[in-house]
Amino acid sequence: ARGGAAAQGKDHVGPRAIAGRRLAAAIDKEDVVAIAADELTRLLPRAIVFIVRGDQAVPVQVRGLPDPPAGAALPLKGPSVLAPALEGRLAFGPFEASPADREFFARLGTTSPASALVAPVIVRGRSVLVLYADDPDGSSPMPDFAMARKLTSLAACAVEIAILRAKILKESGAL
Repeated sequence: ARGGAAAQGKDHVGPRAIAGRRLAAAIDKEDVVAIAADELTRLLPRAIVFIVRGDQAVPVQVRGLPDPPAGAALPLKGPSVLAPALEGRLAFGPFEASPADREFFARLGTTSPASALVAPVIVRGRSVLVLYADDPDGSSPMPDFAMARKLTSLAACAVEIAILRAKILKESGAL
């Protein structure tokens, strides 16, 4: 008979599958960034996706915070909440806000939180995006680290696909 436990399992779509489907359908890097920002808010209420440009991280998508003013960026080298991303590792926990962190959050009209989740998206051996999420009042439960790791992995694949899609379109003259 149809509709048994096996069929119900296929009908149930969890957060990872939803994120995977959305990222698989992304057309370009901008889509990947927007989807990653949305998915981060499943982990913590405030989220920022940064694009890595040299030794700085520039915010390109923000959820739960005001849009950053032009020129806002955080250093990846030196003391910064984003420093673990440069090392290629996911990190969550309390951090001591550096002067650059305090200035960045002040430009957003808020204070730097006591703790944050930071995760790099690594493509071809280098961090291309940094996923950041926090809870300003600390009332959220501990974020799902397995989901955060999976999100960075899926986002990396989606960025790679977007790069290849753009290359195909360019080389075929369709772009």
